[in-house]
Amino acid sequence: MDTYRIGAITIRRIEEWQGEFLPADQIFTGFSRALFDQHAVEFTPDFYHEDQDRYFGFLQS
Repeated sequence: MDTYRIGAITIRRIEEWQGEFLPADQIFTGFSRALFDQHAVEFTPDFYHEDQDRYFGFLQS
């Protein structure tokens, strides 16, 4: 858990889950493989695992 203070405000981040999701064409309506392929390098390897064709994500509260 990370804690940040901004003045009198305390912000806490708890990472609840991290892992691979489905391929993008199963998550995003209207997904364009051609458009994504033009930018895939920007997401690899932190957010997109090319070998699995899966997105990597985090759920936080």
